Amino acid sequence: MILVGMKREIFESDAMWLCAGCQTCTDRCPQGVAVGDIMVIVRNLAVREGVVHPSYRLQMAELRKYGKLYESAPYNKKRDKMALPPLKDDPAPARSILAAAGLDDKAGEGAT
Repeated sequence: MILVGMKREIFESDAMWLCAGCQTCTDRCPQGVAVGDIMVIVRNLAVREGVVHPSYRLQMAELRKYGKLYESAPYNKKRDKMALPPLKDDPAPARSILAAAGLDDKAGEGAT
């Protein structure tokens, strides 16, 4: 689809968002195509055009809210029982990174 310019179809597909980034496809490609790198490039192009998969939007919203992908409170109960220091929710660093990457406006639904 890339070779024939099917940009809209690519951006509407879930395929590029399912890539784990493990580079196995690149390692196994008999033609030496850097498929994993292409997937990263295509995702970056999609994001530049405002196309962000819903799962990524949810993750960005959690980063903006907690500074990580989950709230610390449920884990702190277990950590307290093991005499470990509590985790803190600090969204400031994550928000700074999202802003520096130009992604703060792309957090979408659920962003706080």
